[in-house]
This record gives sequence, C-alpha cells and structure tokens, in this order.
Amino acid sequence: MNSQKIFFFLTVTLFNVTLLKAQELTNLEELFEKAISHGTSVNQSQLINQALSINQENANANYLPKLSINGAASYQTDVTSFKVPIPGIEILPPFKDQYKVTLDLQQNIYDGGSTTALKKFNAASSKVELAKVEHENTQLKEAIAQLYYSAALIDRQKENIEALKRQVTLKIERSEDLLKLGTTTKLALQQLQTKIMELDQQLLDLKFKKNGIISGINLLTGLSLTEEVNFEINSIADFSPSTNLSRTELKLLQAQQALLSNSTNLIKSKYAPKLALVGTLGYGRPGLNFLARDFDTYGIIGLNLKIPIDHFYTRGMKNELRLNDIQHMRIDEQLEQFTTTQKVKLSAQENEIYRLRSAIVTDEAIVKMKSEMLVVIEDQFTNGIITQREYLEELEQVTMAKNTAALHEVQLAQAIIQYQLLLGTL
Repeated sequence: MNSQKIFFFLTVTLFNVTLLKAQELTNLEELFEKAISHGTSVNQSQLINQALSINQENANANYLPKLSINGAASYQTDVTSFKVPIPGIEILPPFKDQYKVTLDLQQNIYDGGSTTALKKFNAASSKVELAKVEHENTQLKEAIAQLYYSAALIDRQKENIEALKRQVTLKIERSEDLLKLGTTTKLALQQLQTKIMELDQQLLDLKFKKNGIISGINLLTGLSLTEEVNFEINSIADFSPSTNLSRTELKLLQAQQALLSNSTNLIKSKYAPKLALVGTLGYGRPGLNFLARDFDTYGIIGLNLKIPIDHFYTRGMKNELRLNDIQHMRIDEQLEQFTTTQKVKLSAQENEIYRLRSAIVTDEAIVKMKSEMLVVIEDQFTNGIITQREYLEELEQVTMAKNTAALHEVQLAQAIIQYQLLLGTL
C-alpha cells in the first residue's frame, strides 16, 4: 500500500513538473492568441453581433402590421343640428359629449425600400465596429511583439554573460591554486573576482528588465509567466516580400466606404413614395353617422399614399447625398494616403531585413575569428606573454561580439514579424 502511495505521489509530482515546464515554453503566436482572448475584443465582437441581431429584428418589424388602440372623450359647445322642421319627422341633435375607442391598423405595402436599406445599413455599420475591434487587436499584437523580442534579446545576452562568467570562474579556480603555489598574486585573483561581481551585476540588471517585461506580457495576456520562460525566435529564413496589403486600417476604411454607400440608399429610400393599407375598427358615440345618438360600431379601410415633394425645394435629399459624397471622397483620399505610406514603410522594412541578414553573416565571421584568436590569446596569457587585464579585455570582446550577433538575430526576427504586421498577414 505504501509503495503504491509513493508511486502515485511521484507520478503526480512528475506530471506537475512536466506541466510547469510546458507552461514556461511559449512562442509569439501563442501570446497573440492569449492576449486577444484575454482582452475585451472577443466580448466586444459578441456584443456587436448581438446588437446587429436586435437591430435587424427591429427592422424586420416594419414588414408586420402596426396596430394601436386609441380612445378619446370630448365635449363641445355646439353640434350640427337641423333647424328646418320636417312634418312628421323629428331630428334630434347629437349629444355634445362624444366618445370613441378605435383599433387602428397600418400595413406597409411599399415602403420605398426603406426596410431593406436599413438592414443593409445596420450590417455595414456592424462591420465598421468589428473592423475597429480587429484594428485594436493589431495594436495589441504590436505591443506584445515589442515586449516579446525585448525579452528574447535579454535571454541571449544572459546566455553570453553566463558563458563568460563560467570562463572567468574557471580562471579564478586556477588562480586560487596558483596563489597557493605562489606563482600568481592576490591582485590578479582580485581582478578576476571583481570581474565576476561586474558580470553578476549585469545579470541582475537583465533579470529586473526581464521581470518588468514579463509583468507587461502577463498583464496583456492574463498569463502567469515567470522569469524562467523561454522566448523562442521564429525562423529568420521565413520571409517573402509582398505588396498585397490587408492591414486592419485598410479594412476599416473599406468598411466605412461600404457604410456610406448603404447610407446613400437609406437617404434615397426616405424620400421615395410609400403606400400603406390603413384600417380602423371603432366603437363610440356618434359612429360614422354623426346624427346618431346611440353608441355604435364602425369600420374604415383604405389606402394611404405618401409622396414627399418638399425635398425638391428644400434640397434636403440633395444636400444629404452631397455630404455623403464628400465623406466618401475623404475616405478615398485616406485610403490612397494610407496605402502609399504603408508601401513606403514596407519598403524600408524590407531593406532593414536584408541589412540585418547581411550583418548576421558578418557577425558569424567575426565571432568565429575572435573565438579562434581567443585560443591564441589564452595561450599567451598562460605563458605570461600578456597580462590578465589584456586577457579579460579580449575575453569580453568575444562576448560583445556574441551579444552583437544575438542583437542582430533578434532584430531580424522582430523585423520579419513587423513586416508581416505592416502587411496585415499576421
């Protein structure tokens, strides 16, 4: 029984450790998804779609008959009466107090296309709002990418400094042995120990910087990442130039154009002729016979035709359409300007990618050469040809070259992601 418990405990522990490790591994695409799902954009999209559904339902109600119950009671100082006497016939005047209750009906037969235009306008308006949400997501991605690659650069700088620290630590161990033998000085050992303190300070600075970056990522994504998280770098070879823009700003402007087009149809429908079936079912005193003195029921049915003509002299429709055209032309200019600006940015970013690719090739050659030189310099230091300070300077030069290579590598990966964001494909 005890062995089973121990086995179970070890299994659960191993599973938890594995799960923890898995949580500490992440990539940029995962953070994009987490940030979008954690933010308000998903909820906003749902609310926009819900609002559209309600608006369309309200618009569809225009096809249904409109019923209303109306009532009135009045008293008038005089009524219609006949003063001419007719032999054998007495015509009494109606009562001065009058009452009526009616059930009124209006059924649209032709609404000038207003309902159809309104539904299309609602759908276009919803697309504008959804495009705004999508644009906010793009801005969120850009913020995540900036934080991500800043942390990735820190990781690589940390690796290089730790590698340098290991080399210096080995020299300290060797110097301690030599100091015991009397073949080195305490000053030489202190120089190495001071170097370790400087490297520790650099590592501490990097730690605080990374913690700050991770706090920002956690805030945007809702995750609980720690400083142990490993930030992967996308393949730097994954790049292909393109001119097919699909930025969210472009989609937003296009959605606004579509909205204005539908607004034009809505304006025209407002001034179009309209035909409706109308009817009234009533009960009151008097009824349709205004001379009757008793309460009675009555009914009326007919057609109602409305043809607006005031816009011909008030220029209402013409002015509204003209304002719409002006807005359309403004968006056309914004589209053209945005497309031009974006192409300029893409061209500059493409050149930056090629520059960084070339720099990385040079970096690799420099790191290789400096590493080979360091082997010779280390022999010279061992043989006492150069001083320990000179050796440490050369050792640090190799680390600086590796840091520069790491910087260019991270910048290239970030530049490619930025290119995709500028293009709108990510």
